Amino acid sequence: MKKIMIIMMLLVPAGCRDSVPEPESVVASVLPKQSIKVNEDSFTVRHIVQKQNLYIECMLKDISFSGKNGKKVGKVVVSVNGKKQGEFNTAAFVVKNLPKGNHHIQLEVMTLNNEPLLQKQFFVWIT
Repeated sequence: MKKIMIIMMLLVPAGCRDSVPEPESVVASVLPKQSIKVNEDSFTVRHIVQKQNLYIECMLKDISFSGKNGKKVGKVVVSVNGKKQGEFNTAAFVVKNLPKGNHHIQLEVMTLNNEPLLQKQFFVWIT
């Protein structure tokens, strides 16, 4: 439990910075979309798997979750194996209780009016 709290304490402040750091380990790719209105390189994702929980941190240059700094306001819609898992209005969040096995994770950044902006996808293995 202490490890989880330490990881969350490290992830949350990292998502609140103005400058976006280079990712340490990312297994993600940008899917081309015709309606993308922001720079695709401005969406970086870091993730950590611990037991059956997936900790995700999104770093976006052109989009804000709070509406500060005059940026577009957005949200992240998370799908696991093609099924919507939830919507998040924060840079760091946890997808809990994933079953054992390989899972396709898709993150889609959308406006608050559900207009798609950016998309990332990756695979995780839960043991």
